Amino acid sequence: MGDEESTQQVVTSSQTYEALDTTMKWLESQDDTDPTHLLLVQKWRDKAAVKRTEALKQKKLHLILKQLNIHNSMLLEIMIL
Repeated sequence: MGDEESTQQVVTSSQTYEALDTTMKWLESQDDTDPTHLLLVQKWRDKAAVKRTEALKQKKLHLILKQLNIHNSMLLEIMIL
C-alpha cells in the first residue's frame, strides 16, 4: 500500500469547490433530488470555499513577503520582537 499512497494526487480546495458546485447544479436540475442531499452537498461545498479562501490568503501573504524579500529567518526575528 506504500507505493499506492505515494502515487496519489492531492485534490485542491479549488478543485473540490468546483466539483461540488457542479454537483449542486446537477442535483438542482433533477426532479427527484432529496432536499437533504442538496443541504449535504452545499455544506461540503461551503467548507471547500472556506478552505480555498484560506489557501489564497496564505498564498498572497507568501507572495507579498517574497516581493519584500523577507526570508523565513527574518520573519522569525520579526515575530520574536
